[in-house]
Amino acid sequence: MSTYGSAERLEDGMRNKKYRRWRPLLTVVLVCAAVAAGTGPAGAQAPDGQGSPLVRIVDGPHGHVAVAAGWVRDKAALDRPERSDPGGPGPATPGAGPVVASNNQWLAGSRRTTARPRGGAPGLISASGRTFVQAPYLAYYASFTQTSSRVAWLGRSPWAADSIRHTDRWRVDSFGDPFTFAGAPDSAVARRDPGSLEVSWSTTVSGTWLSEHTWDRVDFMPTGHFGEVYRISHSVTGVFQFGSAFYQVDEEADAFTW
Repeated sequence: MSTYGSAERLEDGMRNKKYRRWRPLLTVVLVCAAVAAGTGPAGAQAPDGQGSPLVRIVDGPHGHVAVAAGWVRDKAALDRPERSDPGGPGPATPGAGPVVASNNQWLAGSRRTTARPRGGAPGLISASGRTFVQAPYLAYYASFTQTSSRVAWLGRSPWAADSIRHTDRWRVDSFGDPFTFAGAPDSAVARRDPGSLEVSWSTTVSGTWLSEHTWDRVDFMPTGHFGEVYRISHSVTGVFQFGSAFYQVDEEADAFTW
């Protein structure tokens, strides 16, 4: 995972007020994900009266953070990696007419690797995500829409991780004037480098095996009269803690716009 400049919080004055978003009121969320004894249901379909297999622990008008419900026993059924191409034309741009030429496209992918918790059994950790990027033909802005991502511990011993740190990153590489952004969660952090801007959003949950993020829109635009995006990317990282040991999985999807 590359580091692009030093991390800095974007000052309020750099945000357009019309893009103000709900702010997750947490850095660390403690979640009790106790699972009842026994085999439980075979899949991610809720028993009568149990409700959704995902529990939203932070919920707002623009996105949420969710964890697996305690009754879920089939991890693979709930952790469904995103296809490399979700298909379809993507969401429409409100108020836009027919698109003659654009760089609109889905970015999606998934990755798995093995973790070996001490005192437990080896198992897979996974990261998956997708977002639909809207960019005009000349790529003078880029909007990441309908972002969703999941990170999960798929092993069975132990059933849950002590903690999971889940991070989404939206990034543009560009020519010309520097870019700024709007619409990200207020807890998002910006990393800057000449010719690039990366915005990351991280949350931490405890006592569970899965974390899910959704966010509706993050916009990147130049600060001056001329700027052009030539590369877009969305990446997902999960860091899983078991006792004093940490295991990391990273997934990235990117594309060039010219």
